[in-house]
Amino acid sequence: SPKKETLQPKSKGDFLSPTVTPSKKMKVGTGVDQIKQSPNISVHDDTKDTRETVVKTEDDTGAMLKAYVDRTRSYVADIVPELKRQEEVDDEILGKCSLLLSEIGKYREYLMVTKHQYTSRLGQVTSFLSKQS
Repeated sequence: SPKKETLQPKSKGDFLSPTVTPSKKMKVGTGVDQIKQSPNISVHDDTKDTRETVVKTEDDTGAMLKAYVDRTRSYVADIVPELKRQEEVDDEILGKCSLLLSEIGKYREYLMVTKHQYTSRLGQVTSFLSKQS
């Protein structure tokens, strides 16, 4: 007696693409209606199993999404303290740069005053030397 084959889903959520092991009499590329009419294939149509599998798949998907959300939340919670620490370091660096800029401005003024003093003294010496010649 020929072995009867059943349509089984490939995965939990795959009810549209059943796995069928073709018999020798079955033609490749036959339609679904022809497969159901073939005497070597029995179609397992139990809606209770299907509903249970769909609910189980939804539960698995919900659990998977929850795991992803939890993992993302954990990642964000782990990096927040590091981001705050880095922000404090950035603020400290900006404060030091601001202080350095202010010191550079003061030093520039000091150099301008010093240059003016030396230019004035050099003018006095040049004037004194030119009178004596």
